Amino acid sequence: MGSSLVASSSFLVCIALLTFTGTISDKQQLALTSLNQSAVSHKSAALILAFMAVFLCEALSITFLNQLSLVINTLVLDECRVTEGQLLAILEKGMLLATLGNRIFFTAMPLLLWIYSPVLVFGSSLEW
Repeated sequence: MGSSLVASSSFLVCIALLTFTGTISDKQQLALTSLNQSAVSHKSAALILAFMAVFLCEALSITFLNQLSLVINTLVLDECRVTEGQLLAILEKGMLLATLGNRIFFTAMPLLLWIYSPVLVFGSSLEW
């Protein structure tokens, strides 16, 4: 459930970044910053790549864990060809992808503030 939430959130952030980048005209500057359209486009492209990597990792994690939940029930059968080692490998892949996706997601979220100012990124990383 957590992987589904993170995957859908990262997809929505990608759509929002694409919409935000597409609405900025070349003559218009952002209200909170002095950046032009090309600087915002470059930063948005880097963030979109990061969030698409999060979506890919989380979707693959869901796939591996669903496969595991289906295959684990075959161990009780006498003619089962699946071993515990194979199930452990599937579980490790799924959990590794989920961990990697979560780490990229929680690293990229403060970088959304990077579009406006590095001061906001610094402020978001402070511990209260």
